[in-house]
Amino acid sequence: MLDLEEDVRDLKRRVCILEANTFSGVPKLTLADRIDTVHHRIDQVSENILNKLDEVHAEVNKRFDAMQAHTDQRFDAVDQRFEAVDHRFDAMQAHTDQRFDAVEQRFEKVDLRFEAMDQRFDKMDQRFAAVDGSIAEIKSMLLSLGATAPGN
Repeated sequence: MLDLEEDVRDLKRRVCILEANTFSGVPKLTLADRIDTVHHRIDQVSENILNKLDEVHAEVNKRFDAMQAHTDQRFDAVDQRFEAVDHRFDAMQAHTDQRFDAVEQRFEKVDLRFEAMDQRFDKMDQRFAAVDGSIAEIKSMLLSLGATAPGN
């Protein structure tokens, strides 16, 4: 049994020597040290990836903020243009209202003139009626005096 224990120890020693000299082409390191080295390298790579992601995230945020500012400026410009158009429409509306008021006043003056002409025509109709009445009276007087119409 002693030989068996000695053989196991010898085999363990030989395995350790083989591990140190042949794994991953890195001599003189134990398997545990090599695994620790790999974990350390993975931690460094992940840290580098996180740092790069932070940089990219910061750059994307900076670009987004710049885009947002540019978009805000463009919307402000559009708002200003809409306000200018509104002012132009208001000015046009006021001008149109003034012109319609002037036209309305002119039509009122024309209406007054037509009313005056109607009154004058009414007076002329009354005069013609009076003249017709006078002519009829003169005719009846002439007939009563025995006058005859020329050409009869």
